[in-house]
Amino acid sequence: MKFEVIDRDGTVKMSTEHRRCIYPLNILRRMETAGYKFRLDGKRWKPDQEINSGASKTVPKPRGRKETAK
Repeated sequence: MKFEVIDRDGTVKMSTEHRRCIYPLNILRRMETAGYKFRLDGKRWKPDQEINSGASKTVPKPRGRKETAK
């Protein structure tokens, strides 16, 4: 998953691959009224849409010690 914030000039101002780094919904709505646009995985995204694309890709596998036979 790649989320991008684009300003009026078409310049990417922020991008992230982590869902927790995306701004809160009220901020995104204010940004949209100010002229910012958003892309999710290269496609246009609006604050009223859900972010469920690629969720399984961003969840890391748990790390732990390997069990050794005794």
